[in-house]
Amino acid sequence: MTITKIFNNNAVAIRTENEQEMIVLGSGIGFNKKNSEQVDKAKIEKTYFVQDELQTKFLRLLEDTNEVHFAISQHIIEYAEKQGFIISNQIIISLTDHISFAIQRSIDEILLPNLMLSEIKILYPDEYEIGLYSLKYIDEVLNIKLDQDEAAYIALHIINSVTKQSTSNTVNTLKFVKGTLDIMNCTYQIDTSNDDFDKMRITTHLKFLAQRIFNDKEIISSENDSLYSYLINENNKHEIFIGEYKKYLLNEFNYHISKQEIVYLLIHITKFLSK
Repeated sequence: MTITKIFNNNAVAIRTENEQEMIVLGSGIGFNKKNSEQVDKAKIEKTYFVQDELQTKFLRLLEDTNEVHFAISQHIIEYAEKQGFIISNQIIISLTDHISFAIQRSIDEILLPNLMLSEIKILYPDEYEIGLYSLKYIDEVLNIKLDQDEAAYIALHIINSVTKQSTSNTVNTLKFVKGTLDIMNCTYQIDTSNDDFDKMRITTHLKFLAQRIFNDKEIISSENDSLYSYLINENNKHEIFIGEYKKYLLNEFNYHISKQEIVYLLIHITKFLSK
């Protein structure tokens, strides 16, 4: 395994005996090394095969990014893996890039609020915990305290890597949940900002509904007119909610919700209102 490029003390590019190009990471793996020398295999902790469009991004990341920021991202990924998450290698690019910008924003005293913070905390508690751990670790290493919003942003990177769904789908799911809750708050004059059990149940239902919609999975609908009529008669605001909700889904996501899905949602709303 011959070294072809040294990025920093902990990252080098190599060419294997099979003429494959790889990036290998490890503590001190590039220290006092030169191109054309053999890499110390015992120091290899992580291996990346980078190809096509990802290769340029990865190489630029290693060349332009603070070595400490890269190491922090690698540590966060390893922590997530220890928690049982199966992480895609590609996350190192987006996560390192995000953490570098987050640290610079903090230095420049620029706050970037995460409008989905509440939903991420409820829908993805394990990923959010990794985000909180990340903030603590960054503070320990750099003595920089990032805002709680950044924990949610880091959680998003973990979510996208684990689910292998696009960032747009994840954001749309969170937007879908938040939009529904906003319409509920306005229609029923309630406050769903508290992270209680009833909100967790309804947001979980919305999460799964959104995932089916954005992954183009067919929703088998078995209409239930009697239950629908019963729920509508229970609260005269239900009909107002349904009208506004249908318009929201059509305008924002070009989606026509089925009567069965409305019934399920109204059941959760009724439970929430009766608590």
